[in-house]
This record gives sequence, structure tokens and C-alpha cells, in this order.
Amino acid sequence: MNKGFSLIEMLVVLAIVTIISAVILVDRGGLNDNLLLKQSIDTVTLAIHRAQVEGLAVLEDPDNIDNFEIGYGVYIESGSDKIVYFVDRNSNGIYDGDIDDIEVGDEATENDIFTLRNANIEDVIADGTTFDTGDAINITYKRPRPDVSFFDNDGKEYSSVIIKMQTTNTDLGVDIIIGAGSEISVERN
Repeated sequence: MNKGFSLIEMLVVLAIVTIISAVILVDRGGLNDNLLLKQSIDTVTLAIHRAQVEGLAVLEDPDNIDNFEIGYGVYIESGSDKIVYFVDRNSNGIYDGDIDDIEVGDEATENDIFTLRNANIEDVIADGTTFDTGDAINITYKRPRPDVSFFDNDGKEYSSVIIKMQTTNTDLGVDIIIGAGSEISVERN
């Protein structure tokens, strides 16, 4: 009676391990794309939540501590991989700066820019209207109104927005839907 494994048994085990490893390594690219897309979704939703919290909190203007009549918002441009968190000092609900004037990683208290990793804002749809590449939606919160306001760069107000985001390497995509009551939902497309 032999104690140990035969050569055939060792080859079968080795073949099974090889097949399992190949399946895991081949699917790893999709896993990374899913994680990077989720990170980009989190970046967008957290920036919106930050604007909501700071817009409704009792925060003074960072440059004028006696002024409490300011709003906070997020600027999202169609066809871009960047979003801007901004302070709405003139209460027009619109980001008045230039997205190219802000450096990624700047220590800014007024405007912060976030770059989406491995994802782009493919389209912005507001009340059924698809924005052209380069057009933007401004998502703004201003006290005492707890609801969100949506404005395009011309000042036209909308009641809901869909942000279509897609990975740069694959066809993975999601819709971030923001309603008038500030509810945010994410759906795969």
C-alpha cells in the first residue's frame, strides 16, 4: 500500500488550480472598473452631500463672517471628468468661475475641484433635456430652503437631473438621479 499522491492526482489538482486562477485573473479587469466607477459615484454624491450640509448649516461666508446669506453648490459639466464644489456668494445658483482656473489638489476654501478616476460625465439630462458637451448643471443649496435648486449656466431652473457616468475603459455606466427633494439614486445603465 502506497502512502502519498500519484502523479495523475497531482496533475488533476494542478489543472483545477490553474483553471480557477485563470478565471479570477481574467475577471480582475472588470472588478477594477467596478471599483473605480463606484469611487467616482461616491465622489459625485459626496460633493453634492457636502454642498447640502454646508448650505443648510449655519455657516458664514469664509471671506465675510457677517454674511450668512450664501449658498453652496456643485458644478457638473457634460463630457468632463471633473466636478467643482463652489461657494455661491452672489446667490445666483451658478458657478461663476472657470473650471480650468482651479488646480487639482489646491488648498481652496471657496472652490474645490474633484477629478473622477477612470470615469467621465457622459451626459447631463435635466427635465428631459440632454445637455451638449461642455454645458453644465449647477446643483445648489441655500438656506433656509432645504430643497435643491438646479440651474444651467444661463440661469434656467430645472426640477430634476440625471447624470450619466461611464467608465473610460469599458461600457460600464450608471445614472445618478437627483430629485427635487434632494434624494439621490444610482441605477446601472
